This record gives sequence, structure tokens and C-alpha cells, in this order.
Amino acid sequence: QFLYFIERHIMTTPATQSTITLNNGAAMHRLGFGTWQAKKGEVAAAVEIAIKAGFRHIDGAMIYRNEAEVGEAIKKCIAEGVVKREDLFVTTKLWNIHHEPEQVRPACEASLKRLGLDYVDLYLIHWPAPWSCAKQGGDHQNLADDVVFPRNEKGGTHQTGVPLLDTYRAMEPLVAAGLTRGIGLSNTSVEQTKEILAKATVKPIAVQVECHPCLPQNELRALCNENGMALQAYCPLGIGMQDASKSLLQHPRVAEIAKAAGLQPAELLLRWNITKGNVTLSKSVTPERIAQNAATPAEPLAAEAVAALDEFGAANPLRVCNPDFFFEEKGAIFGNDAPGSF
Repeated sequence: QFLYFIERHIMTTPATQSTITLNNGAAMHRLGFGTWQAKKGEVAAAVEIAIKAGFRHIDGAMIYRNEAEVGEAIKKCIAEGVVKREDLFVTTKLWNIHHEPEQVRPACEASLKRLGLDYVDLYLIHWPAPWSCAKQGGDHQNLADDVVFPRNEKGGTHQTGVPLLDTYRAMEPLVAAGLTRGIGLSNTSVEQTKEILAKATVKPIAVQVECHPCLPQNELRALCNENGMALQAYCPLGIGMQDASKSLLQHPRVAEIAKAAGLQPAELLLRWNITKGNVTLSKSVTPERIAQNAATPAEPLAAEAVAALDEFGAANPLRVCNPDFFFEEKGAIFGNDAPGSF
């Protein structure tokens, strides 16, 4: 079955090699490799396998606590002649405890040091959540959870109140300094994104959010398209903070649509996002699955499959990444308009 999957796609352009052009002129690969939730000790091997399988877009973050491993894999693949640095599109993210403007550049430089890179292609504000930090300086990646997650007695998190715009404005000089080729946002609403667009000097090149048929992000995608920004879709299979057995990937209706389209459910869901024009972030540490994802073609799904997924999604809202401790008071950051599992 695995060989058949690869052979069936051998004559198509894989989405890992297909790109979109951003408002800063950079090319971003339409299918990327995500490193969230990858266990320590597995990440370097997974990223190396991913690059050798054809992935050129690597998505990471300081809070994933695996930047050094990601950097090891990149360094190895470059040393072996598999890729050149300029072939890759590497993303990392500013964590919530570094929203104070004076903390932004040191945090970026610390990420670059861990990655072993002179620059990243994209630096994102991970969440619109300005948390206080009890300890300044040093390598925050190795700090205890109670520092990087400064929880309070209310079930929420200690806040600084720094406006998102102030943090974003502190990100802008990083581009001119050559530390990143572009900057952007993650987990922001349409309204928050519009505010940044209206007041920014350096326009964001991407907005990264959870996106799949049950959370299609139509309004945000339209805003991104109008402004030359990529909508980067994480959790495209509807697997996030919940039990994976209750995910979108495991839903019987998704299996039915996939069967009718002659596809596996995972490919169906990845290609739904690609068909919508979104940059899609897949994730796995299993070599066979990494290879299968890397072979995902860039060609659009049949209209019938897209319509069926759209109809299913409209009737079954789902949000699988909705932490409940990001504010001062305990409460889901995106509200409770969608359940976290089926």
C-alpha cells in the first residue's frame, strides 16, 4: 500500500516543492514540516528524514524546546550536500514571556543560536498573550515550566498587558538587522490581524492558525490573500490537544469522503488545505508517514471532495487547540464556540 501511494504520485508535483510568493518577495513551500509535540530525542532524526524526503519548509518554535535538534538536522543535511541553506524556509516563534519590546531581539538571537543559523525566514509572535517573566536573561529554553508558563492562583497566567502592536513593532527591526527575512503572527483573530496591517511599517508575511474543514478560517484567509500573506494551517488533520482517536482524521464521514475520492484520509485533509490556497504544516516522527506526507501532490482536490468536506465541516465545528490558561482568569483563549473533539 505504501509503495502504491508513492508510485501513484510519482508523476505529480509534490506540495513540498510547490511555492507561493509572499509580499516580501520570498517563496514559501506549500507543505511544511511541523515540530510541535515531537518528543525530545526524536526531532533531529525526524527533521533529517523530512528534508531527505523532500521537505524544505521547517516550522519550529522556542517553546517546543527542540530548536537545537532541528538545527542539528539542518546542519547535517547541509554538510551532506542534501540542501543548501537558501533552499530551506525555516520558521521559529517568539514565546509569550518575551513580549516586552526590549526582550524581542534577545529572544530571536537566542533562537538563532540554538538553531545554529544566521537568520530564519520567518519569525512569528506565537500567541497574542503577553505573559510576565520571573527571570530575565539566560537560555529560557532550559528554564522550568513555571517560568515559561507563569501560572497564577486563578488558574490563568500572570500578564504584563503589553499591547500586541508594541511587540510587533519591536519585531520589525529584526528584518533590517538580517535576523529574519520576514515577520508575522500566529493565533491572532481577524481583528487583531487587521490592526497590525493598518499600523505596521513592515507588513506581516504570514499568519499561522489552526485550520481544517471544521475550522476553515474563511475570513482570515481572504484577508491574507488580499495582503500577500500566507495562511499557515496547523493541526490540518484535526489532531491537537485532545485524544487523537476523537480527531477529524478518525471521523467516519471523513473516511467516506476519502474513499469516494480514492485517497487516504490524511492526504484528503492535507490537500483540502492546499486546495484552499493555505500553506499546510504536516507533522510526524514516523519515517513512513513522513515519506507519505512528502509525496502529497500540489494539485487541487476534485470539486466534489472539497464540497463534501466543506458541508461536513460547516455542520461539525471543531477546535482542537484552545488552551484555557492564557489569560489572567481561567478560560479558553478562543472561547467555547466549538468543541475540542467529536
